[in-house]
Amino acid sequence: MLNKLRFFKQFKFFSLRVLFSNFFEWFIDILFIKKIKFKNKKILFYSINEMTISRAILFGKKEKEVYQFIDRYLEKEDVFFDIGANVGVFSIYSSLFKEAKSVAFEPEYSNLYLLKKNIILNGLKDKIQIYPCSVSNDNNYNFLHLSSFESGAALHSISRDDIELTDENAKVKMKIGTYNISLDDFVKNTGIYPNMLKIDTDGKELEILEGSENVLKNVSYIAFEMPYSIEKRKKCIDILNKNMFKEIEELREGRNIFFKKKNADEK
Repeated sequence: MLNKLRFFKQFKFFSLRVLFSNFFEWFIDILFIKKIKFKNKKILFYSINEMTISRAILFGKKEKEVYQFIDRYLEKEDVFFDIGANVGVFSIYSSLFKEAKSVAFEPEYSNLYLLKKNIILNGLKDKIQIYPCSVSNDNNYNFLHLSSFESGAALHSISRDDIELTDENAKVKMKIGTYNISLDDFVKNTGIYPNMLKIDTDGKELEILEGSENVLKNVSYIAFEMPYSIEKRKKCIDILNKNMFKEIEELREGRNIFFKKKNADEK
């Protein structure tokens, strides 16, 4: 009899703990979910600080030229590679509004958590695939040098060396391990071929293009943020020109630059 009473007491205590834990998790989720409306659709973002609230509020407004590029050239069921996905605004836009399949590359742990949350909140887990790694010109272990511990932050850098400043001249606060892959090897091993690339990696755009020799032969559209380094910018443009891309000049805004594959009869 005593054993039965003990069992029921333990069961009741455990049940209350689970119930309280589930309620607390639900309450926290409700507290941090930001609802916005864009083009007559409701989008949800898990926003836990000023940075992520800002990214939610500015959805469709900040970097309008990137949204215009996606609207103009991405088709239903196309494959969109979002390299440097952060919390997923462009992957979500591409899959929710253009019905494309998105592949989101993001190595930073706190952004990765919110990226996953945002995909689930918007019912896109079958449309957006996450890869928690960095993209470069080789396949190797590396370090991600963090400029901030805030969720939604950017300006981090990938480097095997110990560095004090990131490629965007932000002070390094910590380094964590990550794994590099090249797009050529990713495509070869997964069989996933992109129609469009969006590259925003705070200084590693050149290395990504260098590791995409075969991908560049087949992809049709590329958007990327030019690195600060003038030398790197020139090399990026040279690689794209060599692979028969031409700039869409009317979309250029700040460091965001856009390219499409030349037609066979274009010089």
